[in-house]
Amino acid sequence: MNRFFCSISLLSFISFSGISYASDTLKGRAETNFRYGTERSILMTEFWVPLLQHKEGDAVLFADLRLMGDDQDAREGNIALGYRHIGPKVPYVGKGIMGIQGWFDRRITERGTIFHQMTGSLEWLGEKYDLRLNGYHTLSPAKSYTIANADPQPASFSGTSILVDTNGTLVEESLDGFDLELGMELGQDIPFIEKHTDSLRVYGGAYVFEGEYTERISGWRTRIAADITSDFQIGARFQHDDERGSQGFLEATIRFPFGAKKSFRKEGLRARMDESPERDIDIVTGEVVTDPGDRIPVVNKETGQTQQVIHVDNSAAAGGDGSAERPYNTLSDAENAAWVNSIIYVHEGTGTDLNQDSGIQLNYSGQQLIGSGVNFYYDSASFTTANGSTPSSILLAEATSAPVISNAGDVAVRVNSVNSMVAGIEVENADHGILTRIGDNITISDVTIHDMTSIGVLVVPRNGAQMKNATLRNVTVYNAANHGIFIGANGDGAQLDYLSASNITVYDSGSYGVNIQANNGGSIGTLELENMIIYDNPTGLLVNSRGDSSIDQVYLRDIELYDNTSSGLYVLGVDTSVVNYLSIDNLNIHDNAIGVGIYASANSTLSEIMMQNSKVTDSVGRGIYVLHDSDTDMNIDLGGGSLGSIGQNSIYDNGGDELDIDYNDKALKAENNWWGSTSGLDLGDTSTTNAGDVIDATPFLTSDPND
Repeated sequence: MNRFFCSISLLSFISFSGISYASDTLKGRAETNFRYGTERSILMTEFWVPLLQHKEGDAVLFADLRLMGDDQDAREGNIALGYRHIGPKVPYVGKGIMGIQGWFDRRITERGTIFHQMTGSLEWLGEKYDLRLNGYHTLSPAKSYTIANADPQPASFSGTSILVDTNGTLVEESLDGFDLELGMELGQDIPFIEKHTDSLRVYGGAYVFEGEYTERISGWRTRIAADITSDFQIGARFQHDDERGSQGFLEATIRFPFGAKKSFRKEGLRARMDESPERDIDIVTGEVVTDPGDRIPVVNKETGQTQQVIHVDNSAAAGGDGSAERPYNTLSDAENAAWVNSIIYVHEGTGTDLNQDSGIQLNYSGQQLIGSGVNFYYDSASFTTANGSTPSSILLAEATSAPVISNAGDVAVRVNSVNSMVAGIEVENADHGILTRIGDNITISDVTIHDMTSIGVLVVPRNGAQMKNATLRNVTVYNAANHGIFIGANGDGAQLDYLSASNITVYDSGSYGVNIQANNGGSIGTLELENMIIYDNPTGLLVNSRGDSSIDQVYLRDIELYDNTSSGLYVLGVDTSVVNYLSIDNLNIHDNAIGVGIYASANSTLSEIMMQNSKVTDSVGRGIYVLHDSDTDMNIDLGGGSLGSIGQNSIYDNGGDELDIDYNDKALKAENNWWGSTSGLDLGDTSTTNAGDVIDATPFLTSDPND
């Protein structure tokens, strides 16, 4: 700020120093004005330049340029074209100068906003009395700013809405207005003042400014200006209005070059022809918080309407309306009331399946079933807010215990829609826990499912249905009489394009822990399964294609399979089906009957299977068993092969052979692995069926990379 003050002061001195003028003409000059105020301090440099003068000295066309800065980082520039001439004598007032100016103003506020305005000025400058009128018209639109919420509160439910606190909105604008000023000269009536000053004038006036958003500003101001000499002026000013309060300034002005400004005491009225125009030093601006960001409704992005949340609490009184204050006490009431993009929020309630034992269906696009067993978060992909700002907290409702849903002999939760979610619930005592055979963009998250008479989670489009995207996350399934989780595509034209599953636990299933199956002409695109624990099932994880079906890509990562009474991992091709690619990375397969089984039956295709960074240990029988009973090509890469496996597998301490292969007279690549011995794979721990079956296990590791 100090550098700015110094630079414009120096500019004013350099611009006009060393220039001389004839004494009978008006002369260009610079002024530096400093104002020390109660609220801020201001430095201004002004350049007054006559452009054309009447030869009699009674008229002048002039330009005026001002540069201003204050200690609150505001900056402003003003440029004007003005005209003055000495008018005829007015009764009771005397002769005076009539003047008019047109200004273009540019201001940079302390917020960095740039405003422009036009100013028009009229003036009467007399030997005794003065009158000035300035009008200000903005040329710039208001500017909005995001501000922090002063006291953000947690999200809350209200009726069937979600209310959040967000950042607020502040609007800054420049104001239209005018000011009027009357003044008089005192020195002519007071000899002491006349003797010691070139002029002394006092002024009083009023101003009014208003904008579109901010409150109207109206107030009064007064000032005193004393020219000690024609080169040096001192003064004071004070103003007050209800919006900005009171401000006072002490000020001093010095003019360069010395002697350029005419002396009032010597030349009278003519000396006022080159007087600095008086106007508001600022483009007057105002700011207002148009939105504090308090209790803003959450809006559904797709509909643009307030997000509907239907509440269910089976401990509530009957006759509710689904609001947070009067929730339904039955799940069926919520199902009947729900529509497109509705969220059914099920509270913990009694912690039992009371009034929630007939299951529920999601039949409309965008419906969500969210239970209190999961933190309910603001989803920026689905939600926005009524004011468009981000919530101060994205936690909409903190998790408690999960509500319980059941449906003996039938499906507990059936998803028949697109863009739907099921989360935060416990499902018990049903045929299937959660089932979806149609729909798209389905998410099943943070659920526990147990005691099913058939399957825990079933995601299997059927008979021409296509599902482009499905997600399973944080799912626990146990004690399902059939499969824990069944993922597949079943029937001509049935298609599952993509599914991801993570943080999954499955145990105590009656058949397969996780069954991945394409069947009867169905097709599966890409599956990604990671961070899973699967144990105490007959078979832990089955990847199989049957009946002229196909599976394109399956990625298995960070999965533990143990204590399964048949196989930990079983890969199966039946009939003319195809599995194109299977990646096995960082699996821990231990204490199963067989670690890994790979079987391509007649006419099926298991094209490419790659395994790396994995352990197969402590099986009751064989570690890895390969049976290629098909004429199609199979490529298994356990390390060093064409599929890019780095090996780093640990295969040892299995009760049967570490590797037992029927590989159609081919070499199976198994390099850079640990076989439980520093001497590598013992051929006594392998079996081959055909004369050309070869296990290429060299080079090998001499220590376990997976300890």
